[in-house]
Amino acid sequence: MSRLAQPDVVLEAWSSQGALPGRFLILPDGCRDLVLHRGEGPAAANWQVSPLDDCARRVDSPGGGRWFGWRLRPGTQVRPSLLLQAVAHLSVDPHIDAETLARQVAPRLADFCLTDPRVDEALAVIAEATSTAAAVRALGVGERSLQRLLAHAIGRPPAFWRSLARIRQAVRSLEGPTPLAEVAADHGFTDQAHLSRECRRWMGVPPAQLRHEAQMLRTATASGYG
Repeated sequence: MSRLAQPDVVLEAWSSQGALPGRFLILPDGCRDLVLHRGEGPAAANWQVSPLDDCARRVDSPGGGRWFGWRLRPGTQVRPSLLLQAVAHLSVDPHIDAETLARQVAPRLADFCLTDPRVDEALAVIAEATSTAAAVRALGVGERSLQRLLAHAIGRPPAFWRSLARIRQAVRSLEGPTPLAEVAADHGFTDQAHLSRECRRWMGVPPAQLRHEAQMLRTATASGYG
């Protein structure tokens, strides 16, 4: 996987060579992605905008070709249908280089993706708060005002973002030898069983299993929210 130039709304841009056909795992990271699969044929350019995931899912890959992706910053407001219409008109040669493609895509992302400083601030505070109530106090706004802001901008309530940040922060602790009970306590879970339930909910497997599956753990700790 190689790094590409990053437009302002992009958290991370990437490219990779297609492998064999199969299914690969997507884990919630608080981001939406603009993704291109460039197959071998002259008309084999498939663009997608990923959803804002709230559970683990597996997607089918046709294999072969090349993949390009732009992981949008958490809280980015996307107009998917208009963005896809805009990039569908790009001429994507099978041998296009990543930097040329990035330059073509950048203005489309600027036109159909936007960030709101109020949303950015709210998400930053929620990620570090011990609860949504604590985030509301730190932001100095009413709970309903915060809910309306996030629901209107990105369609997910404060509780979604607090839960996602907490489990992703806990999952990063699984890279070390810290006992699971201590991981749970460090990240505000009631006990190890609570951590296990939340890990199953978001990551699809319990923390003990996730800790020992290197590829899955790398996916779970990739760039994103929290």
